[in-house]
Amino acid sequence: MTGARTQSPLALHVVYDETATEGRGPIEQLATALYSQLSSGDRAPRVPVRLWRSQLLKNGERRLPSHIPLDWAARNVVIVVVDQIFFEHRSEWNNCINALAASANANRDLILPLAVQADAARVTAAFGDVNHIAVRNPRDLDKGDRVLQAVYTAMLRLLVPALPRVFLCHAKADGAHIAKSVRRYLNEETQLSSFFDMHDVPHGHRVKESIEGSIRDSILLVIWTDRLLDSPWCQMEIIEARRQQRPLLVLDALVNTTPRLFPFLGNMPVVRWRRDPSPVVSAILLELIRTYHLEAIFESRRERESDVPSFCLHPPDLLDSSLERTTATTSHEPWLASEGLPDLWVYPDPPLKSAELEVLRELVPRKRFLVSSSGVPCEQLTRLMPIGTMQSACVRILYEDCAWGSPFPRPTRGSTWG
Repeated sequence: MTGARTQSPLALHVVYDETATEGRGPIEQLATALYSQLSSGDRAPRVPVRLWRSQLLKNGERRLPSHIPLDWAARNVVIVVVDQIFFEHRSEWNNCINALAASANANRDLILPLAVQADAARVTAAFGDVNHIAVRNPRDLDKGDRVLQAVYTAMLRLLVPALPRVFLCHAKADGAHIAKSVRRYLNEETQLSSFFDMHDVPHGHRVKESIEGSIRDSILLVIWTDRLLDSPWCQMEIIEARRQQRPLLVLDALVNTTPRLFPFLGNMPVVRWRRDPSPVVSAILLELIRTYHLEAIFESRRERESDVPSFCLHPPDLLDSSLERTTATTSHEPWLASEGLPDLWVYPDPPLKSAELEVLRELVPRKRFLVSSSGVPCEQLTRLMPIGTMQSACVRILYEDCAWGSPFPRPTRGSTWG
């Protein structure tokens, strides 16, 4: 099969000297962690990750990457790991790094040095005035989330014009100390800002309107404690975030019991509070990358096609009012017509279980919900139903990352990902 290469909206590249680690140590472990978080798993952002490294041949010669293609993705973050070994071989890397800097587009590509006990500014003139990620000890690369969070933030900046805020939805009665812990970490260890409480509402402004406006530019972190549902403000904030289709993450901090589960948090991702805000912030950043990367996928399609499916962030549930807004039409596809359900919804991972699907089909009979266990795999959807047909059949595409393909192969252990 031939044709133009499909561009990914965003790609992450990691450049390093393989001889810099013994037995594939912290640097490769960092690269593996980036791939694991960004490209695999049910709710992964599906951002392709590629490694570009030196190779030590059997005859003792060293082979360096000759070219790092930045045209395979619309935007690129290139992490150049400068440790002592890379620094010692900087003259060998000079041509590769200079060519990379020359090919980068300042509006869409970011070359980010990661300095590990080395002076990255002396590697090339292109790094002279660049704020790099500094790591004092190589062992710190695989400890904690600080380096990963710096990389995630750099990626996020290429996807959005301004970094979203973290809206800390919490009950004052038993959630304020957790919210303060997360806010302190955000302020001291990251480049993210937060919306905490009434102190963030300007004096003289209407409270509800200010909260709604803040949610519009934020990810909502719902700190689920025993007393959360005692607060009508918290309930309003959750409902407003769902109404605006904003990214949302639930932080499970229950100590004893909660009177009930809040229905508007259905199908939302959950992380457990373990008295450490660092993994919570990593989960926030990954959810933000996932959200805006999905939007970028559909925006890129909109630029090339006249008829484009709608984008919705969250999986369908009975509280989603847009389920009833879709107008039923006659299907032109036999496999849909035979079911008598002309309105097709494809929704994000992870797939809903059969029991939940049965309830949805019973209460919303004019809709069909396509999951990986359905008769038509997601990767075959665009071949079965061209974009124009999708629009006429009232198809609502919620998430599909494989239909448009990816130029980046899955990395395998022991192979050169670049």
